[in-house]
Amino acid sequence: MPTFDPGEYQLVVGSLLGHGFMDNTFIELTLDEDQFTKHVGADGERCRIRSRNRGAKLKVTLQQSSTFNDDLSALHFLDLETNEGAVPVMVKDRRGTTVVSASEGWVMKPADITIGKEFNGREWTLDLGEVEVFHVGSATR
Repeated sequence: MPTFDPGEYQLVVGSLLGHGFMDNTFIELTLDEDQFTKHVGADGERCRIRSRNRGAKLKVTLQQSSTFNDDLSALHFLDLETNEGAVPVMVKDRRGTTVVSASEGWVMKPADITIGKEFNGREWTLDLGEVEVFHVGSATR
């Protein structure tokens, strides 16, 4: 029987290893554009248009108590001060075959802060310059 284990996903941002993720959805990748779109002319002739934009957004949701929030904040401040906050980013399923990698990614802005009676997450968005996605099943047998 296949088993999905979210604890087997690894996030690496530069030399930093992600940790302290929220439960439920904690990593979400969205490509900037569809890779192909269809164009239909007035007479019904079709063609497809390929986008060369390989960028993506990577949302990472951390527990408010995770020290990885500190790491991402420091990376963002480094970028503001030196313009040197673009680092390699990788998401990997250590027991499966799903891999997302980008030679450069950066923190778009600090996570919004919500403080209340409940335990809240911090949602960070990284902009990935050019992403490679190898997306297969992530449950192991």
